[in-house]
Amino acid sequence: MVNMTTLRESCVDEACLLKPEDFLLLTHATTIAYSRAQSGPVAAIEGLIRAGQFIAVETVPPATLAKIIAGARKSPQLAPAHKRLLPPT
Repeated sequence: MVNMTTLRESCVDEACLLKPEDFLLLTHATTIAYSRAQSGPVAAIEGLIRAGQFIAVETVPPATLAKIIAGARKSPQLAPAHKRLLPPT
């Protein structure tokens, strides 16, 4: 799991830059924060959604998801353990 964050000069995550046209919920230049990636069981995320601690948002378009995965593969900020969880190429 990674989050989208505002692209700032001090940001270390530059492997995947997104624009508003890449995803309906974006309003400005955004990057994927691979350095903050977390993993865990889907049931845990579903529990957080049920508890109101996470909210489900609009589905990321397939082309944008492919861009995020490609960025994950090349990002020096994504831990090797997380890279092993990526789908095969």
